[in-house]
Amino acid sequence: MPRPLIACLCPTYKRPEHLRNAIACFVAQTHPHKLLLILDDAGQHAAQDRPAEGWRLLSRPHRYANLPAKLNALAACAPEADILAIWEDDDIYLPHHLAAIAEAAGSGSAEAFFAPTRVLSTYGLPRGRTQVESAAGRFHASWAYTRSLFESLRGYDEDDGLGFDQRMGARCAERAAVVHPDLAPVAHRHGPSYVYRWGRGPYNGSQTGDEGYANLWRELGEMPFERVEATGARMDDETRRIYTLHGWQRSVPEEPAVVRVDVEAQRSDEAARRRDLLRLENALLDDSDDGDLTLALAEAQAASGDRAAALRAYRRCADLGGDAARTWYALYQAARMLDDHGFATPLVVEAYFAAYDRRPTKAEPLLRIARRCLRDGRHETALDIARAALATPLEDRAFHVEHDAYRGEADVLYLRALLALGRHADVVAHAEARIADERELAPAFAREIDDLRRVALQQRDAAAPAAPTPAEPRAATPSNASPPAYAATPRRERRKLCIGMATYDDYDGVYFSVQAIRLFHPEVADQVEIVVVDNHPAGKCAEGLKGLDAWIPNYRYVPEGEIRGTATRDLIFREANADYVLVMDCHVFVVPGALKRLLDYFDADPGCRDLLQGPLLYDDLSNLSTHFEPVWRQGMYGTWSTDPRGQHADAPAFDIPMQGLGVFACRRDAWPGFNPRFRGFGGEEGYLHAKFRQAGARTLCLPFLRWLHRFHRPLGIPYTANWFQRVRNYAIGHHELGLDRAPVEAHFAELLGEREMAAYKARIDAEIASPLFVFDAVYAWPGADASRTSPSDERTAFERLGIGDRVVTPAFAASAPADDDALALERVLAHRRIVERAKRQGLRNVLIVENAVDLERALADEHARGRVAASGAEGWSVSAFASTSEANPPCAVAYQASIFDHVLATIPEEPERARRWMADPADPLGHLKADRILARHRRNVATAGDITEHLETLKRFAAEASHVTEMGVRDVVSTWSLLAGRPGKAVCYDVHRSPRVDDVEAVARDYGIAFDFVQRDVLDVDIEPTDLLFIDTVHTYDQLRAELDRHGNKSRKYILLHDTTTYGEVGEDGRRPGLQAAIDEFLARNRHWRVAERFAHNNGLTCLERRTERASAAVAARSARADDRRRAG
Repeated sequence: MPRPLIACLCPTYKRPEHLRNAIACFVAQTHPHKLLLILDDAGQHAAQDRPAEGWRLLSRPHRYANLPAKLNALAACAPEADILAIWEDDDIYLPHHLAAIAEAAGSGSAEAFFAPTRVLSTYGLPRGRTQVESAAGRFHASWAYTRSLFESLRGYDEDDGLGFDQRMGARCAERAAVVHPDLAPVAHRHGPSYVYRWGRGPYNGSQTGDEGYANLWRELGEMPFERVEATGARMDDETRRIYTLHGWQRSVPEEPAVVRVDVEAQRSDEAARRRDLLRLENALLDDSDDGDLTLALAEAQAASGDRAAALRAYRRCADLGGDAARTWYALYQAARMLDDHGFATPLVVEAYFAAYDRRPTKAEPLLRIARRCLRDGRHETALDIARAALATPLEDRAFHVEHDAYRGEADVLYLRALLALGRHADVVAHAEARIADERELAPAFAREIDDLRRVALQQRDAAAPAAPTPAEPRAATPSNASPPAYAATPRRERRKLCIGMATYDDYDGVYFSVQAIRLFHPEVADQVEIVVVDNHPAGKCAEGLKGLDAWIPNYRYVPEGEIRGTATRDLIFREANADYVLVMDCHVFVVPGALKRLLDYFDADPGCRDLLQGPLLYDDLSNLSTHFEPVWRQGMYGTWSTDPRGQHADAPAFDIPMQGLGVFACRRDAWPGFNPRFRGFGGEEGYLHAKFRQAGARTLCLPFLRWLHRFHRPLGIPYTANWFQRVRNYAIGHHELGLDRAPVEAHFAELLGEREMAAYKARIDAEIASPLFVFDAVYAWPGADASRTSPSDERTAFERLGIGDRVVTPAFAASAPADDDALALERVLAHRRIVERAKRQGLRNVLIVENAVDLERALADEHARGRVAASGAEGWSVSAFASTSEANPPCAVAYQASIFDHVLATIPEEPERARRWMADPADPLGHLKADRILARHRRNVATAGDITEHLETLKRFAAEASHVTEMGVRDVVSTWSLLAGRPGKAVCYDVHRSPRVDDVEAVARDYGIAFDFVQRDVLDVDIEPTDLLFIDTVHTYDQLRAELDRHGNKSRKYILLHDTTTYGEVGEDGRRPGLQAAIDEFLARNRHWRVAERFAHNNGLTCLERRTERASAAVAARSARADDRRRAG
């Protein structure tokens, strides 16, 4: 019988000195047909092949899950071996070890388990000394197996933990004959051949149990190491002594071997790799369905640089199925090859998700996806994927583990995404929490996490607002949109086909896509128009995009900074001046001839109502995807798939469930539109296809309509998308179509977590249940009633109303009106512009909210809610919802599509003409007529001053008075607030007349308020009886005492006094007492007056109230009785 080839399986990890000794022991073996396979999964060593000495070192940069997985991988690399022997790197094998196994196998069974009865050990002995021990049930490193036995058992159980070796021995003993090599003739001459060294390794721990073993495994992964470019046979002193002790002096090298790396060695390595590939390929000819051999071939091909062949082998291994961990590893390695060699992001992400779907307990694919998304600028997506990786603990150690993924890399990617999104507080909070638990972090990642924390703190401090400055006139809050910097290109002559695309700062994409249409489709040049919707018209690409309309006769530039995401495609259909519309991404090429064939298709079926799409071509221009399968995967509905019917361009059209919307076409009048409530990106695939089918149409793949999409974005994506908008779009789309939302919620709960999804669902449910959901669009106009509520109160009210996620603040709300008339004019023009936008978007209705707090209060009434619901139906034109006070303008106005044209025809677009229209009381749309007094009052409330915070109080008290008297007018700030209460008459006194009094007189006259200004000292006049007396003159005790004595009881209801805090104790002349003493004395002398309200802020305001007649009579009666008692006494 020929001598068997024995392959020794040597797993090693961060023990280079021990490994050199293990190699030296192997080189010393007397058995000639031998092979030593070393697997270093720390990546510490460079890969090496030494065929002259019979050993090969495989280096892997990522750690295997456990020793069983590592040993199985080694066994797969030696398909030609007859016997597989274990070869520990820290033990000693005497030179006759393999010879004894070979002799024992000479006459044995084809399936045999080689386990000695005795071994040598160093336990408790000085170095260089050994003793014999029984090997019963122990010393796995001395064992060997015939390949047939190993394969029949499918190798080691990779799900096994501590004690896997003994359980493997028990399985072998049950299956095959147990052969004892130490009983072979050569062992009779030399004794036991295996020496177990106790406690000689640099990390022999004392942990016991599965937990202790897991801790040791983790600690090993954290140990630092130095790179070893070349290793070789080098025997240590203890092994030399033991070799000499057991009579093997001649096997001990005289001096350590010197390892040289030269050209000849490299050539030898390459030849060895070629031999390995040939051996594996030949072995697969006999058994093409062997998954282990196929994986070994893929690994060998990858190591040799044949990436295409390796990718095919990895995929073949995955297709074979069988072992779940091996299948996962093959899928994961295939995805890594696509990733490392620059394939398009969707293709790479799809490959990683294929691996993740197979084994969702492993985080490695998620981190690869997160890295790719960060590189492409998709920070929101990277954040969510990294969060999912963080939620995946290191529990699945099968086959392959990248420990960095669980020891800080996920945290680093998560923090980088947060930092890119400007969420500095979240970066600091997460980083500090992880650093505090640094035992779970690799040192390098702990340092990087701390670095990211410092960067976040620096950026946060740099972005902090400056110290407050004196308040300027309040400006309306702008949205993120910017006003168009360049005008839209006028409509050109009508064409048969409109080719439309939306873009956001992607001039290159638009340029090449547009010019490709002109270069590669000249046969349809006179039949098409090209419409480009610029989603960032104030951006750096706008000038170039606009400039193309001077060069390309059928090109139209349309700036649109407010409508973003999915809804922009809807606008293309509104702007199209053609019978048919083809929408494409702005970085797509359509294959030559396809546009002509599309027009021919429409000519053959002019009444076509179907949604038409075509196959996506990948970057190799040969592989394609004809459709999406309706399957949920990682936050998206639909996965790329290929129908064989689409492989040939001349094949007939066929129905598809759905497809990516990089290219799609239909008749313009058959377009069903996207839901106007959609925000951002996501939710359109599947939704649009279902909408066509519900309308009785089909969704078809035209095999000739092939398109190439640029997926890779090395400079990043200039916009962000977020998970909530995506979930919300899916939910709203399902609600519109009457579809079950449960699959949406279940998928995102699994992806994002139950808690996150529950919060999303609550927000979405509140929006759908809101009575305001009936409106296609909701706009906020903050300039109309900004003084009465704060921006934070408005935002909170919008959220409670269920529309916080869809309310839009138009870009033109950002300017600060120069005066009150300008504020009123802006309100009118804002309504006109919003209605104009609603008409342009084809909306059924639009709601303009001017005060969300008042609207929330109004909707607390069931009747009001019913009225709002009715406003969402057809059959009405305009509806204004009153504020809490009739003196205030409507809190919201709803317009129906039936009145859009009337509003646009009635309200002039030019500001001067609109101002004249506002002054004409006979014109309709009275809800837009400005209240000039109220506008000035609100303007003053929004402007910082010494009485600003009391102006609403003045207005409130004046609303209960038919006659008001003001003493101390100054700049008429308080005057406007008193008039805002709508008294019938107002008389104002001051020793100086401000020029602004003229404006007050004119406006009061227009509103029917009798107004008199008297320029005299108030101590020299007798005032008329009044309902409200407001005093704000000279703030001294003497002045106020005289004013109250002379005029106080002329007021029938209220006396209001300003500056009672600032000058309460000491007057403005610096003398004591101050105003408070004058007030107290007046109240003591006039028991029919009392303090109604007192405010200490903003210099102070004291409000006195005359008691009712009944209360006054009671006070008078008590006083009379007291006088009687005094006289009687």
